Amino acid sequence: FTEKRYAEALPWQREALALAEQYAPGMLGEVVYDLAVILLANGAGDESVAALERAIGLNPKLRQAALHDDDLAALRPRLK
Repeated sequence: FTEKRYAEALPWQREALALAEQYAPGMLGEVVYDLAVILLANGAGDESVAALERAIGLNPKLRQAALHDDDLAALRPRLK
C-alpha cells in the first residue's frame, strides 16, 4: 500500500481478513479498517464505507482514527 500499488494490495488484504476472521478475531477491526483504506484507494467508495462501518462496529476507537486519517478523508462526510 505504501508503494501505491493499490490493486495489488487488495487481494492480499482480503486474504488477511479471512485469516483474521479465523485465527485472530481480536485484530479483526484493524484488518477491516485497513481494507476500507485499500478499497477507497481502489475507487470502491461504497464498499469502503461498509468496511469502515464494520471496523468501527468491531472497535469503536477506530472512529477517531478514521476522522484523522488522511487516507480516509473522502469518507468523513459519510461516517455515521
